[in-house]
Amino acid sequence: MINMHYTACSLLKITFKSLLTFFAREEREDTMPNTEPKLYKLQKKDLVACILRVFAKLVLFSFHRITMEGLEHLPKEGPALLLPKHCTYGRDVALEAIALHRATGRYANFLMRAIASRFYEWAGGIKIARPKDVRRVPGARALNRASFEYIRWLYLQGEVLVAHPEGTRNPYDMGALKMGVIKHLMDVENEAGRCIPLVPIGIRYRGYWVPFSRIEVKIGEPVYADDFENIKHLLSYLREQISQLSGWVI
Repeated sequence: MINMHYTACSLLKITFKSLLTFFAREEREDTMPNTEPKLYKLQKKDLVACILRVFAKLVLFSFHRITMEGLEHLPKEGPALLLPKHCTYGRDVALEAIALHRATGRYANFLMRAIASRFYEWAGGIKIARPKDVRRVPGARALNRASFEYIRWLYLQGEVLVAHPEGTRNPYDMGALKMGVIKHLMDVENEAGRCIPLVPIGIRYRGYWVPFSRIEVKIGEPVYADDFENIKHLLSYLREQISQLSGWVI
């Protein structure tokens, strides 16, 4: 059974790559991509996002017992920043997309590593360079500036953004939250004169490779930056909420 589950997860990865070839007709390169900003034009294509969501749902729900709580907290309209726990590659993003669409019928935009291909942009991915890459990879700073300008435009268009605030996978612990994407949201709020909800999301895997093991997705109540004295208090609260929703004690 474990081999069957491993094979299914491998099939999910292979299918993603096959769809990449079909839609993008380009190879993925481990180099810093073009930093030209793509402002005022939505990169995400709902058809591509729908295909991935349907296939991921078929695979995940066939080999895991998945429960989702707090779906009513996901915004049905307007901009929002969803902040989920980051445990694994692939499965986390799929679960987040499935939960949002189930509750609201919406497709989100996801922050992804800068080496992500054009296909992942069509699925809602936004290329972002990691902090360590900003210091050593040419073009990384320019890429991030362009990406955050695009994110600002997305908020103003009423789009949903998903960002893993830990910045990296922490499957067996709760990492510290990175400030960048949250500070950027606060800057957009100040410039645009509007409030954007932040939604903490917990994800807990009872077994990563055990067939029919349980995955629990718990969505917390939205909060607003204006409700906190400063960003330090906001980050502390969000980390505590994400940790509790994921079953961790900090």
